[in-house]
Amino acid sequence: MKKLHFALCASALLLTCQLTFAKGWVDIAQHNRFAGWACRPGSAQIVDVHIYANGRIIGAGKSGNHREEAVKNACGSTSHFHGFDVSVATPPDMMDGTMKDVMIYAIYNDGSHEKIDNTPIKVQFPYGGNSTPPPANFGDVVGRDLDATGLGYVGHIGVWDGEMVVEAIGFKDSRNTIKRTPWSAYNSNPTKWQTISPVTINVRHKYCHAKECSLTELDNGDLVSMTGSTHGVREMAAKSAYIKFLIGAEYTATAQSSAARQGFRFYSKRHCSPFVSSCQPRQTKIKPTRGIYRCDTFVLDAWGGTSALHSNPLSGVKAAPFENRNNLDKWYRHIGSLTAWHRLQTPKSVYDNMQRAWW
Repeated sequence: MKKLHFALCASALLLTCQLTFAKGWVDIAQHNRFAGWACRPGSAQIVDVHIYANGRIIGAGKSGNHREEAVKNACGSTSHFHGFDVSVATPPDMMDGTMKDVMIYAIYNDGSHEKIDNTPIKVQFPYGGNSTPPPANFGDVVGRDLDATGLGYVGHIGVWDGEMVVEAIGFKDSRNTIKRTPWSAYNSNPTKWQTISPVTINVRHKYCHAKECSLTELDNGDLVSMTGSTHGVREMAAKSAYIKFLIGAEYTATAQSSAARQGFRFYSKRHCSPFVSSCQPRQTKIKPTRGIYRCDTFVLDAWGGTSALHSNPLSGVKAAPFENRNNLDKWYRHIGSLTAWHRLQTPKSVYDNMQRAWW
């Protein structure tokens, strides 16, 4: 019984010590409101509270609200006035749908500070203001005004790969123009256009979606992927954009582009003489080729890769055997018309054209 009494006393003493050095607690954590209590241990001082999200200050207030006896005791104070309830005018560019780490500091009268005990705390910042949810579909096309005086209407476009916006940025790094931009960064642009889902006939193809592919040579000489994935055209366009990012490209301001091409290897017997009974297959290797793009030709080439008849299809692309031949032909005509050399190509015209059916 004495041992139990000693244990209870020790636990009570430990709890008292922990509460004595408490600096505060967050009870309510929302993107636009934070409430709790904060104090300087052993003092009745009313302290300031500063609120930071991902390292950026978003609000401040004072801990002068009345709180219960337990808070007074936790602070070791003679006062009950250690509560805070701060409304935050969340900056519009932070309303991006992401979770952020929020830190809240107790700021003392002498200028020193300490973080409130249960921070950092994860807080969801919903979409709002100029922010919009990320694109809903693979291969969606996003756009914004061009960062050039008097030419904003010409625009800039990119492709959503399911995680980020893949885009040919241009003059910022002309030797390595294709970048993947997080949606939170792209979303903060005040002149962005409405995201579009290009017109599709969702036929499916089997293809290789790697930077370098192992292909098989058929008897008719076609090179096809025997181990690749089978996807619809939206997924193919997204993977095509991502592959070109992996390969890389330079920037050009003209409409003349050069495609980033996948590398591949295959074994062939076509070099063998028809008069010999056996032949050792010879391996052929082709290295990936970097491209030359501006933003609109990059988007067109990414989507062009979904057609087996395009000048730069995805490596080893072959229509799935169960696909309707008429639908395939319509899709190939669509891509052929969309990417035709004689069509005026600007970011805005490509953006508009991809919302039309060209079959």
